[in-house]
Amino acid sequence: MLRKFFFPVLYSCFLFFSACTKDVGKLPAMPPTGSGSPCDNVTYTKDIKPIIENNCLNCHGATPSSGAPILMSYAQVKDNASKIKATVFDSQPELMPQGGSPLPKEQKDLINCWLNNGKKE
Repeated sequence: MLRKFFFPVLYSCFLFFSACTKDVGKLPAMPPTGSGSPCDNVTYTKDIKPIIENNCLNCHGATPSSGAPILMSYAQVKDNASKIKATVFDSQPELMPQGGSPLPKEQKDLINCWLNNGKKE
């Protein structure tokens, strides 16, 4: 008797909680009209800022460490785009963020989309 109720309730709870996820750091879905690539929808405010806030501000905040560029605002991130590209993608991407795990591929893909698609705010 208990099994008849326990497993369906457990399965329902699993479905409910697994559906409640936050898609920070993932490429947006393709536009339904086929009007462009997923990168066309990547913006600083929606996609890039959360990555920077969660991974970069320990060293690139208001008081940066050892000459690191400040990345607190859209303008600062946009102005340092070439340094970001050189560091995150070209030189030694496994070192960023310093002292932490390297950025996941999905987050790097988002940053790359943003850098290559006009750096929209």
